[in-house]
Amino acid sequence: MTADSGAVSVVAGGLGNTARGYAATVPGGYYNQANGSYSFAAGDQAQALHNGAFVWADSQGTPFLSTGNDQFLIRAQGGVSIGTSNTIAGGFTLNTNMYLSAHTLYLRGVDEPGNPNDHNHGLAYCGNGITNFPNIAVQPDGPVLWGFSGGALAVMNGGAHAVLTWTNGGVSVNGGFSFSSDRAVKSDFTPLNPEDVLARVAALPLTSWTYTNDLSARHIGPMAQDFHAAFQVNGADDTHINVGDETGVALAAIQGLNQKLEAQAKAKDLEIQDLKHRLEELERRVSGAR
Repeated sequence: MTADSGAVSVVAGGLGNTARGYAATVPGGYYNQANGSYSFAAGDQAQALHNGAFVWADSQGTPFLSTGNDQFLIRAQGGVSIGTSNTIAGGFTLNTNMYLSAHTLYLRGVDEPGNPNDHNHGLAYCGNGITNFPNIAVQPDGPVLWGFSGGALAVMNGGAHAVLTWTNGGVSVNGGFSFSSDRAVKSDFTPLNPEDVLARVAALPLTSWTYTNDLSARHIGPMAQDFHAAFQVNGADDTHINVGDETGVALAAIQGLNQKLEAQAKAKDLEIQDLKHRLEELERRVSGAR
């Protein structure tokens, strides 16, 4: 046991331990260093080198050291847990609720200390070792949420693909998509004039275009501003089109087209019946004149 210590520092036991910082503590263990003021080091080769640092090192037999003031560092190869004795090797288990007090939660993957690759941010449970998405062609088997370069959500149970994926070019739904349309959650019903909707659809400017952040894919459709002006729907703003509104407009236009065709067909039937009657009268006159 070594007590090469500053004022009011303590080395309580162990082998090769030092406590050089002011009011520093090493309770025991093997070759630990508490060199910062008010620091604490314990375990096997824990090194609290900075003021206010708390460092605990497991029995891996290599140094584990602080890198800045007021750090709380734990190295536990067998896992760390709170509220339970069940641990996962190299993991953290929390058997209670966690409150962040309105602070941002960052969950990022780093391959090794000092590697700036944070996997583009994320919150994920992934199987098969998948923790990063260099492109969105992923097949995770657990729920995933990632970041600005792509990600996936709502992974299918028993399947090998994600139900919802996205990149900076758009969102893909690999399966059915539905939104609430229950009569019980709606009010203020107003009848539509389907033929009027059809006329507005006919006048709606439609073009082919590309998104500025994805020039490789062409699309066809209206501009949100024109859609809002034509149908007076209240979406989030006039730069988006609600999928439900777009579907409703399409169905109303189909009804309007059907009404228009039925009216035209009825008029044609009346015209044909009139011509048939005229022909029959003409034939009767010709026959009587013989």
